[in-house]
Amino acid sequence: MRKFSYKSLPWKSWSTAKLWDINLYIMRLPLCGQRHMWVKVGRKYVTMCEPVSLIKFRIRKSEWDSIKHKQQLDEYICEAGYLL
Repeated sequence: MRKFSYKSLPWKSWSTAKLWDINLYIMRLPLCGQRHMWVKVGRKYVTMCEPVSLIKFRIRKSEWDSIKHKQQLDEYICEAGYLL
């Protein structure tokens, strides 16, 4: 088994972001499908950043709450490219 991790984001304000596995199927967003995203949950908005291409966007907190398939990734252990 090898350790699986993304580089930390280059902005100081993203130091508190958590890595999530999310199924995004909101058509107005620039990305869709199952993705790993750095997420900052705020009072009104949830800000997301895709770790490979660094595409950033935000959604309303109500939209975040309506996403059914999301999971915070505490362990980044990977074997053969699949998260365990």
